[in-house]
Amino acid sequence: MKDWLIDKLGGYKNFNSVLKGLDEEERTQVLTLAVEKLFTNIGPKDILREKNGQWTYQGKPMIEAHKQLLIADAQQFQTTKLWKILSDDIRFQANYLMFVRSKTEMDIVAGKLWLRTLDSIDEKLKKIARGTLKDG
Repeated sequence: MKDWLIDKLGGYKNFNSVLKGLDEEERTQVLTLAVEKLFTNIGPKDILREKNGQWTYQGKPMIEAHKQLLIADAQQFQTTKLWKILSDDIRFQANYLMFVRSKTEMDIVAGKLWLRTLDSIDEKLKKIARGTLKDG
């Protein structure tokens, strides 16, 4: 009876039937929406992005004054003693974990992840400071 009613109303019997017949982009959108309902999720629309020269954050266009303030903040933060201390400390901790304390391959992987995260933050700071979020 339940399946009959679902069919008559044009609904889906299970999650796989929702995905059937969708192209890759549509499938990604449906799965992202499903994950957002179950978990606290940060997706592409939630991060700082640039499209056609316009910066957006959390899906909303950023006004030029905020963009310029963010650029100035990034330029200043990159040169602060605090950033130097923090980034040096993270590199030291990661290297210490990988080369001194590691007992398993996962310890080495964890250290590499720390370094990758630090590199990602550093690269984002450089892009913002240049006034462009594109590679280059």
